[in-house]
Amino acid sequence: MLEAPIPKDVRKYDAKLVGPFTTRQLICFLGGSALSYGIYKMIGHSMGSETVLMICSVFASPFIVMGWYKPYGMPFEKFFKSAFVSTILSPRNRKYKTRNRFAEIANDLKPMNQSEYKKRLKMEAKLVKENNKFLSYK
Repeated sequence: MLEAPIPKDVRKYDAKLVGPFTTRQLICFLGGSALSYGIYKMIGHSMGSETVLMICSVFASPFIVMGWYKPYGMPFEKFFKSAFVSTILSPRNRKYKTRNRFAEIANDLKPMNQSEYKKRLKMEAKLVKENNKFLSYK
């Protein structure tokens, strides 16, 4: 009987294109391989094979990282863009200050003493008599 493993989270499933590679991984692998082959053909005969191999792997490593590494579940170039913007382009300290209007209102409120409270009750009772909209305040 044929069995296939089912991932617990369906959103993390990646469709495989060729063997164990997804489309993204295959494209990145082919790009890195083509770049490595080109570098090997250009400088392979002038240096030793071990040195050229190290140079080719250094130039191919960004393609491999973009194909396989997914920090925080997002593709590497999206992560790199957001990290670059948040750490380099945007300022650490904001140049403006926000005004907290609720704190301003709370600071403006003064506690009422007994005589002010009685005046307010009289004023509200007068409003209720004059206008039916304030009937719910009785």
